[in-house]
Amino acid sequence: MHLDTKSFVLLVSPFVVASGVWLFSDSLIASLEHFFEPARQQSTKILQEKGERYRYLTEHRNEYASLLKQIQIRNENRFWISERLFVPFAEPLSSSPSVPSESSLPLLPPPLLPASGGDFKALAAVKWSVQMILPDQQTAIINNQIMHVGESINGVKLLHVKKDSVSIQTDKGIQWIKLFH
Repeated sequence: MHLDTKSFVLLVSPFVVASGVWLFSDSLIASLEHFFEPARQQSTKILQEKGERYRYLTEHRNEYASLLKQIQIRNENRFWISERLFVPFAEPLSSSPSVPSESSLPLLPPPLLPASGGDFKALAAVKWSVQMILPDQQTAIINNQIMHVGESINGVKLLHVKKDSVSIQTDKGIQWIKLFH
């Protein structure tokens, strides 16, 4: 079998090219990197952006989990307060509307505020207790009495409502009372 020159060149050329690439691969790769540098920079930039986004999401996921835990605790506290304070005031559910008898009403502790006319010497012995604060509505429940800012009940005036304390004015002066204290 005899090959002409053209057939021989076509047969041998892939081997010659492959050998040249193998021998000069380091310099060839270095020269080609110059042409593909923008693509490498772009992929590096995309990886950096994805890394920053991942860090951001991880930080906020932890904050979100913390907020969910706080919301759960507040809801549990709100449920406890509503069960302890407001259920005794709720009307019984019945199919026919009727006026409940006095014996069917729940027994509540007497308010710690003095009777009308005010025995203010007895007020000095009263331990003030704040059961609930609604700062958005400027309302508080003090010694089982619902009071709004500026309202006076038996000579005791509610002055300020904060998220964890209230101030009242009595004949002894202004007192700050903390929630559940």
